[in-house]
Amino acid sequence: RGYLRTAQDPHSQPDAVAHTVAAMHAEGMLETPQDYTFAIKTLGRKGLCQQALTILESMVHMGPPPNVIHFNAAISACEASGYWEGALMLLQHMTFLGISPDVISFNAAITACGRQMQWQVAMGLLQQMRLTMKPNIVSYGAAIDACAKAGRWEEARGLLDEMILAGLTPNMASCNAALCAAKAAGRWQEAEELLEKMQRLGLQPDAQSFTA
Repeated sequence: RGYLRTAQDPHSQPDAVAHTVAAMHAEGMLETPQDYTFAIKTLGRKGLCQQALTILESMVHMGPPPNVIHFNAAISACEASGYWEGALMLLQHMTFLGISPDVISFNAAITACGRQMQWQVAMGLLQQMRLTMKPNIVSYGAAIDACAKAGRWEEARGLLDEMILAGLTPNMASCNAALCAAKAAGRWQEAEELLEKMQRLGLQPDAQSFTA
């Protein structure tokens, strides 16, 4: 019970959480797939990506066999830690094990890449995603944000247009990210046009929109 209290306490320090989950694992307290999901998510929230990957790897070798939920939790842990290479590795590992990545898998990996300025990798993941499933608003938003962080206005605008053609209505976050890309590229006229498009889509530009 003391272990669980430490693991669940949002004020627990990362080192304490890492020690607690490791002790739970060593003492056989992680038994069910749900236990392992809890452990990986708990470590991920504390930025303990490597420890989360260790738990996942133990599942691969000793069971219980991991499923898409466990991999998604580990990819999210990589995203939170800025370990975009780990997110890609996990996508590949899933396929090797015969586990199909889902929308959540790709969205987390795209976000992980975008946060580390890997816009081309993020775009590649979006393209890979299109082969087997339909990207959603989060998918496009993460890819647009990746392009925006790298100042890639043309790509960000193209994704925004593609999103609309796919029948998806961009949200405020996606539009603001595209505005940031326009600003970074010095495309002021296009930024004004995007502000007008937002209003036509029923989005009321906020303070961040005008700052961009």
